[in-house]
Amino acid sequence: MRLGVEENNVFTYLIRSSQEWAKKSVRAYRASREGVAAIEFAFVAPIMILMYLGLAELSLLIAEDRRVSHAANVAGDLTTQKSSVTKDDMSNIMNAVLLTLEEPDSSRVNIEITSYSLDTNGNIVTNGQATLGGSFGEAYSTNDIDARLLNASSGVVVARVAYDYRFSLMSYNEDTHTTAPLSKNPRAVTLTDTFLLKPRKSAQVTFDVSAGGGSTTYDCGFLAGKPSC
Repeated sequence: MRLGVEENNVFTYLIRSSQEWAKKSVRAYRASREGVAAIEFAFVAPIMILMYLGLAELSLLIAEDRRVSHAANVAGDLTTQKSSVTKDDMSNIMNAVLLTLEEPDSSRVNIEITSYSLDTNGNIVTNGQATLGGSFGEAYSTNDIDARLLNASSGVVVARVAYDYRFSLMSYNEDTHTTAPLSKNPRAVTLTDTFLLKPRKSAQVTFDVSAGGGSTTYDCGFLAGKPSC
């Protein structure tokens, strides 16, 4: 069956119109800018969110590190205001340190307060030591004490505080030293600081030996939720 002239012209017109419409649609689609911002945001948003969380976590970490430093200063400062420290005195000092840290979970805190002096032969001796939360992983090296602080006329008090800070927004991998979004098992990093202070009321600070078997080593624990030495 052959098409007439008019039918053939109509058919040709429809084909050409369809082709023109398709070309215009493709050009319009390629020139369209709709949705570009959404696509760009989809690429940038994860990076921005990760940076925001990282900066927020860093701010919290710095604030906690400063609190640990302040707590170590408080521990040494209160001890050096005594010429002789009793167990009750040390219990109050430990409580003040925990209040400074503002940390309800005391199991994540280690406190060590030690008084040193020199004997007549110039050797370093320990006048007493108090710990809370167990001993530190490494003993304090007295070789680091400057002679201007510890000498024949003056002893020194060394206060150390360690706190296991758990990341609130990010997790920390101690093996690779990298951070990632918080997982079900948040990692922790130990913040520590040490303060050395000279006694204020006497040449050296001594620890009372009248209670607890005459020992100058106080292993403090908790009684009714408060430190007790």
